[in-house]
Amino acid sequence: MPVLLPVAGISINLLWLVGVGGIVGFLSGMFGVGTGQMVIDRYDVNYAEHFNRYAVGSTALGSELSGAPQTPCFDGSAGLFGVTTTAADGGASIQVVDYNLATGNTTPIVGSPWQSAVTNAAGSALVK
Repeated sequence: MPVLLPVAGISINLLWLVGVGGIVGFLSGMFGVGTGQMVIDRYDVNYAEHFNRYAVGSTALGSELSGAPQTPCFDGSAGLFGVTTTAADGGASIQVVDYNLATGNTTPIVGSPWQSAVTNAAGSALVK
């Protein structure tokens, strides 16, 4: 069934248009485009850091992410890259980790890349 697109001055098959729209929607969902989800970094009155899910347009924060890394940035698929700090003998042990948003599992990527004593990280960015 042809449909006229007056601005373009052409007519196309309606089934083709619906099919292409479905494929674009599927691929967008697969890569997380337009999901309307965010992770909010906040501090409580004792300055403890917390990360919460947030659905864009919602009036309330969602569930807290347990074990989310410090200085997180989106890894491009289903998680966050960041830094975890664990108390060690006379200092801290730091790892760069990948945090899976769906499961809450943390996978170490590399041990401490720092050559000196460090207590925490101040920021991160995913550069492509």
